[in-house]
Amino acid sequence: MVQLNHCKNLNCEKYCITAKNSTKNKDDTPKRGLGNSYKLTSTSSGKVLSCKLCKTSTRLINNRAYTLESLRVQKEHALGGSACSNKSVKKCRGKGKPCKNFGEDIFNHPDKYIKKGINYSTVKGAEHIGSQRFECKSCSKQFNVPLDPQMGHKKYSNQPRTVFIINK
Repeated sequence: MVQLNHCKNLNCEKYCITAKNSTKNKDDTPKRGLGNSYKLTSTSSGKVLSCKLCKTSTRLINNRAYTLESLRVQKEHALGGSACSNKSVKKCRGKGKPCKNFGEDIFNHPDKYIKKGINYSTVKGAEHIGSQRFECKSCSKQFNVPLDPQMGHKKYSNQPRTVFIINK
């Protein structure tokens, strides 16, 4: 559960205390306003959450959208698991079949691969960047897995990126 809608004023006693949902009238319609010293205010940029104690306002954030976007970004920047990519292992009659470990991830199936050491970059200025070398136990094919997730991203690799864009 993520709740990002709260007072963001460090000096307020309601700092980081989330707004409660509005209560309901006897006819099951929601009452105006929110519980625990908050109110919703309409501005030209949209709805904002206003703290009644310190009189500060913060834009409302869609908690579900934030959670889904953060999971997407985590998945995008996680170290990807590599696997044996040998699609055709030669058999005795010349027919090629995929390797037994084809598509088997090194992180989920480490017993199917052998670590062979680290290959360091030969590019001037990037000699400290390396890749872990693996060998498939089934077909003996070797492949590299980058140790740095930014390896190969020359443009913008050392610049911070805007992660979340909030639309009106």
